[in-house]
Amino acid sequence: VTGATGFIGTHLVRELYRRNCKIRCLVRDKSKAMRIRKSDIAIGDMRDFGGLLEATENCSVVIHLAAPVGHDDYKTNYDVTVSGTENLIEACKRNNVRRIIFLSSVMALIGQSNYGRTKLEAEKLLLRSGMDATILRGDWIYGDGDWGLSRLLRLIKKYPFIPIPGNGNYRKRPIYVDDAVKSLIGCIRRKETI
Repeated sequence: VTGATGFIGTHLVRELYRRNCKIRCLVRDKSKAMRIRKSDIAIGDMRDFGGLLEATENCSVVIHLAAPVGHDDYKTNYDVTVSGTENLIEACKRNNVRRIIFLSSVMALIGQSNYGRTKLEAEKLLLRSGMDATILRGDWIYGDGDWGLSRLLRLIKKYPFIPIPGNGNYRKRPIYVDDAVKSLIGCIRRKETI
């Protein structure tokens, strides 16, 4: 699992353990590994091919969640999302890992941000890789530990009105984190999701 110490990653890892799955988590910061104590930990970064090669050794499936959340500059997004996915694909190929499940974003459809543009580029890399890839485009994933919708709900409860930017026609499709996790796990053995 890449991005294992992030919001969705911690929920995913907990559920995989609940289901008695053997997992390895790619972690950049060893101090954050405390969130996923039971895991086989691989220290590394999406930009570090050697770390990815070690992390994917003896794996059968990679669930790729890592993303530079909160960074808007193109270079960081490109390095982590595009180059990182390219590194991950090569590491998987060298270690004979055929299956990658990638959590992309609906922002890839819109393509107006560096995050969305680089997610789309990473999707294209996976589709051209020849691997058994599944791409899920999540929207607004919320739940215990999120920093988006929960904060908005606190503001709505606190203030009598909330300004809506734009014309108010932009639609969001919130997904509860447990449902996102079930979808990710459901893709592992379901060949029709490839």
